[in-house]
Order: sequence, then C-alpha cells, then structure tokens
Amino acid sequence: MNNDSGTGYLQVKVVSGNGAFGIEDALVQIFGVDEGGQNTGIIYSLRTDASGLAPKVALPAPPKANSLTPQEDGAPSASYHVKVSKDNYNSVEITDVPVFDGVTSLQRVNLLPENEFADLSPGYPREFTQIYDVPPSELSL
Repeated sequence: MNNDSGTGYLQVKVVSGNGAFGIEDALVQIFGVDEGGQNTGIIYSLRTDASGLAPKVALPAPPKANSLTPQEDGAPSASYHVKVSKDNYNSVEITDVPVFDGVTSLQRVNLLPENEFADLSPGYPREFTQIYDVPPSELSL
C-alpha cells in the first residue's frame, strides 16, 4: 500500500501572550521526516500575516483508510516537524506533527519574548529553542 497516496493540510498559527495576539511576519518552516524521525529538509518556508496565520499548505499523507482500522503496514498519519522563529522571540520546534488525509490540522505555536527568562538565572542564554515532541497517535500503536 502506498503510504503517501493522500493529501492532508497544515496551517500554523503563531501567537504570544498565550494566544492574546498573533505574531506577524514570523518564519514558519515545515520539514519532511524520514522513517527514523530525522528531518529530510525544508518543504515549506512561510511567513505569518497580521493575525499570526501562515498560509495553509498541502502535504502528502497516508490514505484515510489507514486511520479507520489498525494496520501493520501503514501509519494513520504522516509526521512533519515545524520550526517557528521571529526576531526578539525564542524559537519553537515541534516534532512529529501529525497530518491526516483529507484533514486540515491547525498547529498553534506560542512564542515567548527573549527577555522572558532574563531574570530567572544570571548568564542564562538570550536565545534558546523550545522543543515539543508530539506523542504518536494511539491509532499507530
């Protein structure tokens, strides 16, 4: 069975203040992922609009039938990595973002200002990247 015979969609919304406002002109990079979970390169490089939304993109995904019944030979979703960055904010990386055939997934990313952690510890690096690893779907277990 061809694992990439479907198409799913991903849209990223970049916010700050835990969703209080969207971040305009943030860089959103979507990376392909191989079977070992390693990045295979940038598929899309996008910028957010005034509301913090990046354009919706089409991505290869396993066929919808893989998510309807347990299958040994096919995952229910494709995995992608998303990295979001913006000047004066800490970057965020999200690994294993699932994309399902025929479904538009909305991935919300909350960016924190770089100085948010300045008072926590003297000498704390000005810039760091938060990494979130999305656990596998129960459908793929």
